[in-house]
Amino acid sequence: MPKADFIRAEGTVIKMQGHGFYLVRLDDNDHEILARMSGRMAKNKIRVIQLDRVELEISRIRPHADATGAGAAASAALRTLTPRETEVLRLVAAGLSNAEIGPGWW
Repeated sequence: MPKADFIRAEGTVIKMQGHGFYLVRLDDNDHEILARMSGRMAKNKIRVIQLDRVELEISRIRPHADATGAGAAASAALRTLTPRETEVLRLVAAGLSNAEIGPGWW
């Protein structure tokens, strides 16, 4: 992806998610985004900890011209989930672990 396809931003790490993922609060607008290690930082195993200042390159999301590709297949698969499965998927996407999700269901 060419460098022009990225949005540059700065922020502060507010929560570590594990496996190279972390939650970042952007300086410009206080939005929180999920970021991940890549490039030289991942290759050289550079650690990021809570409250570190980071510079981000955010890839732009490009809508597909037609809804017949992988995006359409994923959308169709999501529509087959039960309400419970959808809620668990939402909680996992929010960064909760199995141990954090489980007690709420029983």
